[in-house]
Amino acid sequence: MVEYLRSGSEAGFLEATRTMLTSYGQPEVFRFVVEALREEPEEGCVIRNENIGIMLLDLKTLIDCFDR
Repeated sequence: MVEYLRSGSEAGFLEATRTMLTSYGQPEVFRFVVEALREEPEEGCVIRNENIGIMLLDLKTLIDCFDR
């Protein structure tokens, strides 16, 4: 899954998020994070597309910690 997220490809990102959503304990929170990351970036945004996947994994880990 990490490899899909690191690849930076749209297909890999979507496949990894679908896989996570099917068995995730906080699907609504996770869905919000995914939607926020997929929005058009604001002007001056310094987040590169190839970093979105690893950001998703980091945020998922944070949600997991709060969920426990």
